[in-house]
This record gives sequence, structure tokens and C-alpha cells, in this order.
Amino acid sequence: MLSLGEQITVYVIQVDQERARVALSLKRLCQNPWETAEQRYFPGQETEAVVTSIVPFGAFARLEEGLDGLIHVSEMDSEDDPANPISMLKEGQHVRVRILHVDANRQRLGLSLRLGLA
Repeated sequence: MLSLGEQITVYVIQVDQERARVALSLKRLCQNPWETAEQRYFPGQETEAVVTSIVPFGAFARLEEGLDGLIHVSEMDSEDDPANPISMLKEGQHVRVRILHVDANRQRLGLSLRLGLA
């Protein structure tokens, strides 16, 4: 992400003079995508996402940096292995998803792989 010697702008979180340490953040300089998520994403909308992790109950997928949602196993279809629909997904895979719900206050986003069923 960064190179040695590269000049960057950061947010100073804390200065601890006793321990001679400074806590910095790159992330805090960026706007929280959840603040406008409900204006940009809505139930029934179809969009691209990237699978970020596979869990026993489904998969998490990223719509944009800082905005991940859950594809519950009940929202997956797989003709290849109906008993284990998660097996069709891999981390880093690009998928087309349908937005089920957006709850910006709780930072929750429900996604489905079942398209065209708004």
C-alpha cells in the first residue's frame, strides 16, 4: 500500500510523549461510506461485488472500500452442489449481487446472488 520514504497525509489519533509514540490513521481521512450508503444503494438494486471472506453461514462481499455485506447461504443457488452452495464461491471472486436491505445505522448490508427477483 505504501512505499518506504513516500510522503503521505495522515490523521493524528494520539501523541504519547512518555512512550515517544504517535498513533496515526490513513482511514480516518476518508469519508465513512456508510454515511451515504442508503442514498447510493437500495433494495432490489443489482451491482457488482467482490467476495472478501467465506463463513459457515454464507459469504461477505465488498461493494466498495469500507462497505461489505453478507450473502447468507439461503440467498445462494448452486446447481453444481445444492447441499453446499458456498462451495461455488472463492475469496476475490467478482459476483453480481442484488441488494436486499441497507441499514447504515447498524452498518449492515444484506445481499443475494439470486438476481431479478426484486
